[in-house]
This record gives sequence, structure tokens and C-alpha cells, in this order.
Amino acid sequence: MPFLRVALFSAAASSAALPRGPSPPSSPLEAVSVVDYLIDSFGFSQEEAARVSRRLNRLKAPRNPESVLAFLKGKGVSEAAVREAVSRRPTLLYVDVEKTLAPKFRAFEEMGFSGTDLLRTLGRNSSFLHYSLEKKLMPNISLLQRECGISGRRIFKVLKRSSRLVGRSTSSLKDLIRRVRELGFSHGSVAFETGLHVADSLSQSSVTEKLAFLQSLGWTEEETLRAVRRYPLILGLSEKKLKDSMQFFVGKIGCDASYLAANAILLTFSIEKRVKPRYRVYQTLQLMKVPEGGWSLLSLFSVSESVFLNRFVLKYVDRHPELREAYDSAGFGTKLHVSLG
Repeated sequence: MPFLRVALFSAAASSAALPRGPSPPSSPLEAVSVVDYLIDSFGFSQEEAARVSRRLNRLKAPRNPESVLAFLKGKGVSEAAVREAVSRRPTLLYVDVEKTLAPKFRAFEEMGFSGTDLLRTLGRNSSFLHYSLEKKLMPNISLLQRECGISGRRIFKVLKRSSRLVGRSTSSLKDLIRRVRELGFSHGSVAFETGLHVADSLSQSSVTEKLAFLQSLGWTEEETLRAVRRYPLILGLSEKKLKDSMQFFVGKIGCDASYLAANAILLTFSIEKRVKPRYRVYQTLQLMKVPEGGWSLLSLFSVSESVFLNRFVLKYVDRHPELREAYDSAGFGTKLHVSLG
């Protein structure tokens, strides 16, 4: 029973606080009790419970798991959501309900979010639980809403993706927002939000150096800024990745540098695993004079693998068996055979 498991945890925690000699190794019974508790309370499989328990066994035993579960249940959080959160962040069972969980849930509920919303965020990124509501969370969330136009459910996306933004000092966050504005991102756009995350992971000097490097590859200053505004994640790519991609698209495929600036997402795709194989199939279609239906290079490389397979291979392979060899040589023979049945 869960109550018995908690009693075992509490006894272990209390006895650990008493003066004693060298601690004996953890007994098998203690480890088993944690696993059994996780199975009984959350419906974990034996394997899942053993994995989660390893993270709990490294710490002192949870003192109030039942109070955490009761609180979440009272907030209408489903058992499935609780299980997922505990699986991702077992230390959620250690959180003090009155001092930490309740105040933060109350604050976010007042903003219109449900308990399940918050718990899912905690399951992915629990560090913001440790931030002060008054000194960091609420002032910084207000700043993101006011200065960046990030509001509604997008605030939760920010927390899920990186809690570091709301964990900054207010002055530091203001400086970060200023840096993103200087790159020309539109207020309230999704790109502004992505720009914040990218800038949060890079220093000002790193951004400046990356912009200069992009210009050295053949883009004008305006093209560089336009590319960054359309796809901020290119700032996080290594110089080698950017150089190799530019060389292949410009030197092998014959793309204009300006076209790549307008479609910078192309530079993020793997040259070996996506671009070269797909281009090889595309070349085969051209040699066979098969009309490609007016698809652009952007569409060719950005669609999912299943769409590419259906659109460029399976549609023509009966009439043009050569495509099988082209696709096989591209390293996707297994997928083709499965699709052909």
C-alpha cells in the first residue's frame, strides 16, 4: 500500500538524521520498497520503476510524496500527466507543497493556465520551480509580455524550451531583449521568441562573429540579417556546417547565394543524410525527363521522408525501375522495399 511505502521512506529519512557510526550499505529492502511504491502509486512497469528509483535512491527518501500527489489530484491533474511528470522528473516528489508548488500553481492559474499545463512544463523543465515568484518569475514574465509580445500559451512554450530566460535578472533579460531587437525581429512574432532562445545561448561577441562569417560566405549585410530573422537557428550552426552547406548548394547544385539567404532553413539539413541522397534521386528523374511537378528545391529538401518517397520515388518506380537503384544507392533501400511491400 502507498501509505506503507511512505512510512518506510519516512523511517529511513528520520533514522538518517540520528548520530551514528559509518553508514552501512543500502539494504535491498530499501531499494525494493521504492520500486514497489512507484509501481503501486503510478502504475509503472517493473523496468520503469527501477529506472526512476535509481534517481530517488541517490537522494534522501521523499518525505511527502503523498501530499504532492494529493495536491496534484486536487488540481484536476490526470493520473497520466502525473505519471509522465514523475517519470521525467522523479524529484518532483521532493517538492514542498505549501512553500513551492501551491504558490506557483496559484500564480499560473490566475494567468489562465491549468494544473496539467504547469505539470507538463515541470516534467520537461523543472528548474523554474526554484525561482522566486516575486523577484524573478512574475517580473520577467511581465517583461516578456510587454516588451516582446509573448503572451498566452506561448509563455508556457518559453518555460518548456528554456527556463533560463525567466531565471535571469530583470536587467539581464532587458539586455537580451535589446540584442534581439537590434537584429530586427518583429515584436510579437514567433521568430522573436526563437531569437531570444538563440541569443540566450550565445554571447554578443559570438553573434557578431557568426554574422560576419555568414557575410564572408557571399551574403550581403542585409541578406544576412534577413536570413537570421527568418530562421534564427542558423546562428547556432557551426562555421564548418555553414561552410559545407553553402559549398554544396552553390557549387554542386548551382543555387544562388541570395536564394539561400531567403531560404536559410536549407543550410540546417544534413548534407550526407538528406541533401545528397535526395538530390541524387532528383537528378535521376531529370535524366529520365520525368516532370517534377514544379516543386522547388526548398520543397524537395524540406518535406518529410515519407512525402519525398511517395512524391519522387513510388509514383514513378513502376515505369522507371532505375529509380529503385537511385534510391537504394542513396541509402534508403530498406524503406523502399517496405513501402513496395
